[in-house]
Amino acid sequence: FEVAHAFALSLQIEILSAQAESLRRGAWGGGVGGSSGGTTECIAVSPAYFFDDPKESTHSEEPLAVMAVHFWSCDDRYGSPSVGDLTKDKPQEDYRDDASSFTRDPNQRVDDNHLPKSDRRGEQRLSLVIRAVPTVGLVVSLSGGADLATERVDESVNSHMNRNLEKLLSSIQDPFQLSMSDALLAATVLCADRRCEAVVSALRRQSKLPSWIHLEVECGTIAIAATVTYPTSSNSEGSGKPTILFRMALDSRTGRFTPTFPRPASILRMLACNDPSASETQALHSAAALQSVTRSNDKRGDATLRDSSGRIVRDAFESLSRSMDTLGRKCGVLGKWNDLNAQSVTLREKSIGLSA
Repeated sequence: FEVAHAFALSLQIEILSAQAESLRRGAWGGGVGGSSGGTTECIAVSPAYFFDDPKESTHSEEPLAVMAVHFWSCDDRYGSPSVGDLTKDKPQEDYRDDASSFTRDPNQRVDDNHLPKSDRRGEQRLSLVIRAVPTVGLVVSLSGGADLATERVDESVNSHMNRNLEKLLSSIQDPFQLSMSDALLAATVLCADRRCEAVVSALRRQSKLPSWIHLEVECGTIAIAATVTYPTSSNSEGSGKPTILFRMALDSRTGRFTPTFPRPASILRMLACNDPSASETQALHSAAALQSVTRSNDKRGDATLRDSSGRIVRDAFESLSRSMDTLGRKCGVLGKWNDLNAQSVTLREKSIGLSA
């Protein structure tokens, strides 16, 4: 039975590895150079690796094989986000919570993604790791996964997170539902919610936001709301319900923040798109700019373009997106980190504070 089970696990992990490689060449590939230099927006795949020597594994449950899919950029200068198992039962004990957490074996990876030390595809990335463990099955691990398992056991996580967690586990562990596409999409949804929570927590902790601005995490997006008051209002304190102005949503493929606007904020959306139909003034500015451009010796056209309200709003949202991307990479996905040394926590908080 053990031989047959090991053979079945090997076949399943080979199928998942082939599917991941197809995704890298298809819908999840073709990225462009990111802001971090050599990092790209497409996923990276660590193909199935079979352990020949049991001593190569540093954990109690020695895996037969391991593979991983790496996605999204992450700042790991002071240590990478901890990769934890996603289980349907109680979460596993964390073997890193001891006095020897900073004394690692030379052959053990610092990013604890169970891959060989020679595989460096997971650097500056979040990881979805799949291990084939004899007599156990396929064990799924995710960056920040240990905290997800704890929240699931405590039943404090919402249905949105629970549904995607179940989808991720069933897409990999059920032999009749092997789908790396569904698993990767569910993993990015889980990480999106965790990254949004990390960014909101950092902004509340590090920056001094005005009292009339409210930030809330809603299903992988950050809702930015404001308490609007008017001089003629009887209640000048603004205790009414905040109005959502826009949301910063995370793109599943790239992990970048993109502003989205609710239906009532149509004018703000048109201004962010530099749409001339936002107002009559905007249309007049655009018409004047077109007329001025045709005059080769007249420089007023450039001044008109610079004074465009739509352009100013659009540039502001683009700057906000870039700042949120930088902060998101530094915040990670909540949970524990594989700190490089005792100063890593302080240095990471300082870096987050500068970005916030």
